[in-house]
Amino acid sequence: MSSSVSIAASDITREGVSPVALGVTGSARGAGLQVLRRWSRKLHQFLAWLVIAPSVLIFSTGVLLLLRQNVAWIQPPAVMGTQAGLPEVGIDRAFEAARSVPEAGINSWQDLSSIDIKPAKGTLAFRAKNGYEVQVDGVSGAVVSAAPRRTSFLIELHQGTYFHPKAMTWWTLPVGLGLLVLSASGLFLLRRKRAG
Repeated sequence: MSSSVSIAASDITREGVSPVALGVTGSARGAGLQVLRRWSRKLHQFLAWLVIAPSVLIFSTGVLLLLRQNVAWIQPPAVMGTQAGLPEVGIDRAFEAARSVPEAGINSWQDLSSIDIKPAKGTLAFRAKNGYEVQVDGVSGAVVSAAPRRTSFLIELHQGTYFHPKAMTWWTLPVGLGLLVLSASGLFLLRRKRAG
């Protein structure tokens, strides 16, 4: 047995066939929106609790990293050496000067995470694995600055790699995606609230 729906010409509008002509009432559409709104609210609340703590950590460390050039506690300021240019002192002599700072804990080359040559300042910056930085004058070979450098630690916290090497994949990335969904669901709920 076949059934058919007859549609009057008056039911056809510029937007298409009138929902009433197709048997879709306002209450049915309203019920669908209510369900969508309810699930959006639940998803929004669930994601909010899920991402709040990681987001605070990511945002706060990000702000600190933005300020690293202005806050010596985060990153020691680059000190000007005797003169700008490539270092005249040998790397071995500069290393011995950096090794003379006991707080840096530099006993061998393996204790270093990096060496930064700064021609604009005329210095060499020896960064120890324990987070200490020793700046050596490129001409005299004297230590011109020695202080803790917390930038690398803050970067590891910001990326999540402080907790696990692959945390950027299974922690930081999901938090970022969660914030996108949280923003979208929040905008949807706000728009529906203003409309209704």
